[in-house]
Amino acid sequence: MDEQLKQAESLEESGDLKEAHDLYVAAGQTLRDEGGEKSAAIALKRALQCDPKSSVTHFLLGNLLWSGGDQSAAAQHYEEAAKFALQDKRVEEAKKALLRLKELRADHPDTFLLLAEAAHLEEDNSGAGSHLIEALQRSLQQGEISDVPGILYRLIAVGKKDPGPLLDQARELTGEEKYALALQLLLEAFRLAPDQKGVTNQVADFLRIIHKPHLAETILAWKREESLGSTELSRRLLDAEILIQEQLFLDAQKIYRDILREYPNQPEAKEKFRLIQDTLRQEKEGRPPMVRSVEEMIADLEQLLDLEPTEEPPTERCRLIAENILPDDYESHYVLGIAFFQMRCFDEAARHMHLAKKSKKHEIDAIYLLGCCYVEMHQANAAIPLLEEALRTKILTEEAGLAMRYTLGQAYALARDYQKAAYHFRTVEQTDRHYRRVEEYIRDLSRLS
Repeated sequence: MDEQLKQAESLEESGDLKEAHDLYVAAGQTLRDEGGEKSAAIALKRALQCDPKSSVTHFLLGNLLWSGGDQSAAAQHYEEAAKFALQDKRVEEAKKALLRLKELRADHPDTFLLLAEAAHLEEDNSGAGSHLIEALQRSLQQGEISDVPGILYRLIAVGKKDPGPLLDQARELTGEEKYALALQLLLEAFRLAPDQKGVTNQVADFLRIIHKPHLAETILAWKREESLGSTELSRRLLDAEILIQEQLFLDAQKIYRDILREYPNQPEAKEKFRLIQDTLRQEKEGRPPMVRSVEEMIADLEQLLDLEPTEEPPTERCRLIAENILPDDYESHYVLGIAFFQMRCFDEAARHMHLAKKSKKHEIDAIYLLGCCYVEMHQANAAIPLLEEALRTKILTEEAGLAMRYTLGQAYALARDYQKAAYHFRTVEQTDRHYRRVEEYIRDLSRLS
């Protein structure tokens, strides 16, 4: 046995990795049969160094580790065995590894993705679809949100047309206030089967419930135009609208640009393309996004509150809407606050953001925008404690933290506390030296100091 291992090492050193791999595997199996499980595992690991993509060796090592009680490591090797076998279209070999993997990782979405791939290679699209739905449900349960779009696209590819599981999951997510993900699932249900089970109307109703009546009308308009046969342009406009709702502005901008090359005068594409350009510029300057125009926000709120549109100027229409909003309708206060902010009515925007920050969904954004209102109104004494407390007590994403600290720096600069202003701007600069106008602020403050 020692001679066999030495020969394998010699072959490995000389570069004959295939022969070395085979000898290590043979030695590992012999050592396993003789009860030397640790030595066998070492030999198989050496074999994988020679050929990391050997599905058979991964499978053998998985068996060895499982029998030794290391189930986590065994599962990793079964997964690798299945992946590499599927790459070579050796489906039966992959299924043996997947059978073991399913015993060890029954709740892991990747297990079902691999099972779906095996079924797809066998042209079993029904089975592939069932496995993909299992993968989708587990991804959602475990919060693996980044996996969801890929799973949905694969569902479409295998022709899984039943929207029921997506609708059920969307309702559950709505109850948990995970609206963005629920919206994504509903829209994919709509794409999969717009005519089944009244999906179109269910999606539109849901969009109204979560205060997105504009997108609801887009969905219904798409269906109306589809019935008239003009589907291609409408589908692309819908795709762009969905990207906007997910705040994927650059992706949406590309779709609108492509549409305008073919249809230079298409009014919706022209308007949205302009608004996205404004939004990207305003994000850089620290202003709230304006992808939805003030007119759209007002129209959505009027529809939501059953108010008749008037010919009054936008500011007056917003004030009429404000009279009809209940104090605890935080979503409407948030939308109305953004509309007032865009119209530079900062005192009125601040009143609505003060209420909107009681919402779990919009708390962080509302606090930030309220701080922006105070800075715009030169009320540094109101902005500083608000933003300091948020930075100290709230769980913030990196982007939210940068935005609040940047605005706090502006507030301290207004209060002429240049030392603290410089501290906050330098903290932002350490994370992103190109963030908005931070370098310009630091240069100006250094002169004042």
